[in-house]
Parts: sequence; C-alpha cells; structure tokens
Amino acid sequence: MRTALDTGDYRVEFRVTLPEGGTRWLAARGRTVENGTGTHIVGVAYDVTDVRSARDHAAHVLATMSSGYLALDRDWRVTYMNAEAERVLGRSYEQLAGENLWEQLPGSDERAFGHYYRAAMSTGRVVAFEDYYPELATWLEVRAVPGTDGSWCRRWARGAS
Repeated sequence: MRTALDTGDYRVEFRVTLPEGGTRWLAARGRTVENGTGTHIVGVAYDVTDVRSARDHAAHVLATMSSGYLALDRDWRVTYMNAEAERVLGRSYEQLAGENLWEQLPGSDERAFGHYYRAAMSTGRVVAFEDYYPELATWLEVRAVPGTDGSWCRRWARGAS
C-alpha cells in the first residue's frame, strides 16, 4: 500500500487459499485517486492461476532440460542460465548474473561465437552454428535466438570433446 500511496500505482500478485483447500493466484492492479474525501485505490483483481502455472511449468522445463540455456539482455548481461549451462561453463548463475558475457568469457566475442551472436542480434533472426571453445576444450552446437525486446538467449548441446 505504501508504494501505491508514494507512486500512485498498485500492482500485486498473491495466493488465495480457497475454503475447500484449493489454491488460486490473483493479480491486482490499480492507481490512487484523490476525490476530496481522501485517497482511494481504484483497480481490478483477476485470476492469473493458469498464467502462473504455465510460467512455472516453462521455468521448470528450462531449468531441467539437457541442453544448456543462457539468456542475455540487450547489453549482453546474463539474466538466466540453467543447470546444464552452469555445468558446461563451469560457473554458477550467481557468479555470472548481471555480468557482461564478453567480459566473463574473454576472447569469445572475437571468435565465431561473437560473430554469430551479433549477427543474430542485428538481424533479429535465429542463428545456428557449431564451434570449438578452447577454454572449455569442447565443441558446442549453438542456437542463438533474439528476443523481440532486444534481449536474446542461446541454447546449446555439448558436442564431442
């Protein structure tokens, strides 16, 4: 509520336990309105259980799939990586989160990796390639997928060492 009073906007998502024991997720959105008698919040609340379930399912699939998955923002900062990406890179998400990929993997931007990633970003098209990564002593089969918001992800399967 404090945020709504400070900014004029109210956004919250919360879980509701139903009398029969089921659970639903609700989202509420609104804004503050002054009307002479005080400040009120006017808005709507709606059921987002199906959306949240789909999002949770997608997150589970990404986290547990056997291909490495790494997501970056438009400034090449790591925003997500799954367990397989951590294993292949030998670094945890906590170590790379918010870090610039090129700074954390020196030289990768000068190889085919950098060329193809930048091509995907500049054209907005999916780029697939395979290249040897000497620091990891392995071949990687990569699929770079640009996002509509300027972010992008890469997915790979580890090739033969």
